[in-house]
Amino acid sequence: MNNKKIFSGVSLLVNPGEKILIEASSGWGKSTLFNILIGNYHASEGTYSINGQDVNSNWNKIHRYFSFIQQKPFVLEDTLKYNITLGRKISNKKINEVAETVGLSELVKEKGWNYKVAKDGLNLSGGQNQRIEIARALVAERPVLLADEATSALDKKFI
Repeated sequence: MNNKKIFSGVSLLVNPGEKILIEASSGWGKSTLFNILIGNYHASEGTYSINGQDVNSNWNKIHRYFSFIQQKPFVLEDTLKYNITLGRKISNKKINEVAETVGLSELVKEKGWNYKVAKDGLNLSGGQNQRIEIARALVAERPVLLADEATSALDKKFI
């Protein structure tokens, strides 16, 4: 990241149970803000704390708090199940519930959990790739869910 100042005077306090919508024009820096929140970027000024602990760019501390649904889904060349669980031990009941919630149950019924997803999800639709990204975030069951234009590739009836 270059030395361009993206934000000035931003203050954000989120209490447990609150839902926050950040809506702004393209180029405002929403994705950058999310990347700071999840520890990918360092805030060069000010403080960033969670539960009173300074966590600015401390990925190891931050990671246990956030699930992140990206604008562009990250899909691996592996099975459908692995793309959602990333190898974590998730019960079949839980993964099937999440698949139903995000609209992947028809794909699972048709292809099965061991269906080999191509590199970058090229053998799936954009919406299916987005659903994988959402399912991955949900199975993680972390306290905070960040979504960066997470429904842009989904049909309106799913949203």
